[in-house]
Amino acid sequence: MYLNDGSKYLDLTAGVTGFAILGGGVQAVALAVFEQLGKYPHSDYKYFQDDGREYLSEVLVGDAPGGLNKVLFSGGSGSEACEMALLLSYQVHVEQGRPRKSWAIATQQSYHGVTAGSLAVGERPNLEFYAPLLPQNRLRIPECNFLKHARDGESEEAYALRSANALESAILSIGPERVGCFIAETMLGGLVGDVPASPGYWQRVREICDLYDVHLILDEVWSGGGVTGKFYCFEWEQISPDFVLLGKTLAAGYAPISVVLTKSCFEEAIKNGSGRLEASSTFQGHSGSCAAAIAVQRIVRTPEMMSHVEALGALTRSYLGSELGNHEFYRQVRGRGIRNSVEYTCPSQNLFGQQVASELKAKYGIMISGKWHRISLTHSMLLDLKELEPALARIAQCFRVVASRWTTKYISTLVPRHFF
Repeated sequence: MYLNDGSKYLDLTAGVTGFAILGGGVQAVALAVFEQLGKYPHSDYKYFQDDGREYLSEVLVGDAPGGLNKVLFSGGSGSEACEMALLLSYQVHVEQGRPRKSWAIATQQSYHGVTAGSLAVGERPNLEFYAPLLPQNRLRIPECNFLKHARDGESEEAYALRSANALESAILSIGPERVGCFIAETMLGGLVGDVPASPGYWQRVREICDLYDVHLILDEVWSGGGVTGKFYCFEWEQISPDFVLLGKTLAAGYAPISVVLTKSCFEEAIKNGSGRLEASSTFQGHSGSCAAAIAVQRIVRTPEMMSHVEALGALTRSYLGSELGNHEFYRQVRGRGIRNSVEYTCPSQNLFGQQVASELKAKYGIMISGKWHRISLTHSMLLDLKELEPALARIAQCFRVVASRWTTKYISTLVPRHFF
């Protein structure tokens, strides 16, 4: 990133929130948008067929595993994708004669957006004051996070089974006839810091959802679009969801767009019932955004790119694990592809991460996300391995330097006393 004052930064945050997976200035994407805008910026989703929408749909479902063969364009944001999936799930249950299936179960420490439905299934402390406005037929169960929730002596396989079985307990407590869907992030995202589920977790969740006729909705707004080394993060788990959400990575920030992928059996349920999908929005399948997404997919969806993404992730985890593994603050480095986090524990954790990030930016022109209990790297796919390794060295160095002076006396000089 080059600023007007002449300074430059290596952005390992992909635009701060992980959307800029190709960085900026990719001319092929910019030209595709410009060309589309020269024809028309947008045609209404409900009344006009758009060749770009049709082509992008074919790209998204062309190699999608597990019977995902239908695309519902939801708008511009991941919030809209979540909202649309919740509404579509409920409509399918209604069309099939199960209108009581209005409850949604979600996980703690997950974020799904800021619309009413998505807020109700997510958990973000700074947004809890909206709770009185939100639907009440929602329940959250603990997220799958072995480091945080495992019992003493418990194997990861045993933990995965116990964690997944919490879903079954929740369904039975509400009543299977009332639970419509379970929504979760395939890999926990920015709140917790890039935590893949323990092996066996998603397979057991899929079994439970099938047993009780509960739709499985996977939120891959953070982890989808190729950032994990596979285009769909759930491919790592060898399962198939009923709905999967894509958003911020789909057009890499060149235009806002989000989609819900689902299966033809749900389309048939609506066709054989009311015959009409009730939920819609003005900018579903925005024509200019589809043009951007198509151009992005031509770059992203290659075996070479997926191999490169995996190599970037492997280097990040091995390097930081080796450099910081013996440090007293260090707990774990984890993730997939270009979504990786270092978890640490120390006094005033949030402040420690912010200080590491601040020093990296000021001294070395490197941008990372450091806060709460983790340092996250969510950089562009186009980063070269030769660029990444020296940046990782600087990160490890700053981690150790900040930690070396991390005493109560030093911390108190950084923030007002009332923060403690």
